[in-house]
Amino acid sequence: MPGNYSLSERALSDVIDFHQYLIEENGLATAERFITGIFKKFGLLATFPGMGRERGDLSPGLYSFPDLRYRRSIFYEKRINGVFIARVLGSYQDHDRFFAKE
Repeated sequence: MPGNYSLSERALSDVIDFHQYLIEENGLATAERFITGIFKKFGLLATFPGMGRERGDLSPGLYSFPDLRYRRSIFYEKRINGVFIARVLGSYQDHDRFFAKE
């Protein structure tokens, strides 16, 4: 049975910002492929949340899953009937900084 997913405001902003970057650097077709692919991955993770890698080193209960084509990582938490997408970050970004406790 397929699970559900929801996105944090930051995750949605991450996706929108990268989409805009791709439009500017690679064109609309590439940006649209990214959007289609990333949302498919969200659905896949909602259905199979065990596919990810546990990332307790960044935050308790956090998991990550790579999007190798665009060098992004999806950071999420498992929920009863799916996943909560916390962030979608680039491999070059300092992940520790994004999950540091304030």
